[in-house]
Amino acid sequence: MTTNWDFKIFYNTLNVPFYKYQNAVEGVKSKAEYTGPDPKLAASLEKEILDTNPGVRWDDVAGLNESKRLLQEAVVLPLWMPQYFQGIRRPRRGVLMFGPPGTGKTLLAKAVATECGTTFQNVSCSSLCAKWYGESERLVRCLFDLARAHAPSTIFIDEIDSLCSARG
Repeated sequence: MTTNWDFKIFYNTLNVPFYKYQNAVEGVKSKAEYTGPDPKLAASLEKEILDTNPGVRWDDVAGLNESKRLLQEAVVLPLWMPQYFQGIRRPRRGVLMFGPPGTGKTLLAKAVATECGTTFQNVSCSSLCAKWYGESERLVRCLFDLARAHAPSTIFIDEIDSLCSARG
């Protein structure tokens, strides 16, 4: 059974806790370069998916007021007011957005990355799929290592449902 819904997920990955940042919007720079085991793979991924500043603001997204409010509450506010999101109220590590194609999921993710001042990584599943055994796992590991190197970063995985096989 196939559906016409796109599933998109993005992770806000930081290699230090949220409360270590005073204000993520002011002057965010990458803290380190990639030093993992696959520098060629990282270079190709970086060239394909990395966008340091998407330049999309909340005002650029027409409508979707409830979605914008939920994303601001889940992702943006913990970066702006870290003192309120400690202990049991720790911020979310990921958000799953789903819906039919063309409803603004990618635009919302870009707005989150711009408002938080994070590096935006837009990944399509075709970038992560490989025909060789173990190659996809290496790509995913390299993607998250690259996100740690460019922290704080937002990873947006487009059409994540195509990564999963059908069961039953």
